Amino acid sequence: MDKFVVTNVSSSTDATFIKRDWITADGDDVSIPRDAPKGDWKVVVVTGDGDDAAFDGTVYFTVTGSDGSTDEIKLDASNVVASEKGYQPFGKAASDAFTVQMADVGRVSYVNLRIEATGKQTTWFLNRLELTNTANGAMSVLCFKSSLNTDYNSSAYIYPQSDYTFKVLLYTSDVKDAGFEGDVYVKAGSWWTTNDEVKLLTVDGNKSVSPARGSVVECTLKTTDVSFVSSLDVRIDPVGGSGSWSLDRIELTMEGQSWSTAYVYNDVLQAPGDKASTKLSYQYVDNYDVTLYTSADSEPFDGAVYLSLFDNGVEGSKHKLEITTPDPDAPAGGAPFMPGGKVVCSFKGIWVSSLNKAAISVEFSGSSKRWTLQRMELSNGAAFFVGTAFRWCPHLPLLYFLLYVSLPMYPRPALFDHMPFPLTLLPIT
Repeated sequence: MDKFVVTNVSSSTDATFIKRDWITADGDDVSIPRDAPKGDWKVVVVTGDGDDAAFDGTVYFTVTGSDGSTDEIKLDASNVVASEKGYQPFGKAASDAFTVQMADVGRVSYVNLRIEATGKQTTWFLNRLELTNTANGAMSVLCFKSSLNTDYNSSAYIYPQSDYTFKVLLYTSDVKDAGFEGDVYVKAGSWWTTNDEVKLLTVDGNKSVSPARGSVVECTLKTTDVSFVSSLDVRIDPVGGSGSWSLDRIELTMEGQSWSTAYVYNDVLQAPGDKASTKLSYQYVDNYDVTLYTSADSEPFDGAVYLSLFDNGVEGSKHKLEITTPDPDAPAGGAPFMPGGKVVCSFKGIWVSSLNKAAISVEFSGSSKRWTLQRMELSNGAAFFVGTAFRWCPHLPLLYFLLYVSLPMYPRPALFDHMPFPLTLLPIT
């Protein structure tokens, strides 16, 4: 049903009730509000600046709000506010204003828009639509930032622009000189548009983020809705003597949502210079339970363990494992990794579609000089057989062990007893 018109024959006055929705025979009774009196509105249509953005034709739209819907409104050269005769609206990079008569439907919920071509340009890139009630000054901005075409997608629903608030977590790498003093700026973008640059502020209102080595700094980000945030442009503005930041990743969680997206960099932003800014693409975040089995012949180990996962051969972020379930046989106040013991840890990293290997590194502390890891298990079902001894090397400042090789699936402890390099693990098959 589109609308219902009741005419008083004596006075020739009409009362219009607009529905513009389906009514079913077996449904409940429908209440249709009366169409509100019409008033003067200013409509601004902003066309994109691309080569094929302009449009030859007529635009029609219907506004639906909290108090009902309007009639369909026509926009063309007849009601455009133009300074020259014969002006044609909807040109490339044009901002066209129209004056129309339509009802006040309260808070705007959405606009249903369609186009009809009258010339050769049948594709139109609509940037945004602005509706202003001249009686009270109320304004709604509806962003579209996409194309319409009379041949295959000649209509669309457009929704009011709104601001979203995100919780932002800045992860700084745990390496020497990773942190910096200064400000961090981001621009949230989708596949077709990018918002203005925004300076990140910590939740307690500090003027500068100034992330330290190995830290996780929580910030807030208020940005205009761009649909799904597929990328982040990141820029740093250091103060003092620090000129670089070893950024591991940035995580966004929208207010009211439980899921997060990660934007992984795992590299150094250098300022001043070309690397003072970069664009990061999104990845989803996952939580893993990691079970570490210490060999029976190992020494007690009271250091830190770091893990990174490989997705289709690409290494993700390296993070310290946090113990969630200690070894029940470990002595109170003693080393958490005891000979023959099992410890469950938590690991928060990017979602992995094809886990083909993992990398472990360790950092010794206290009296520990040697730790033999028998195997590692992940909560997603992957299992890694290690059987490798890590030894403390006093000449290494970071005391990390990592070896980028493909290990066979059987223990080879002698090979790694004295090798101060990263250790890569392949899953048991």
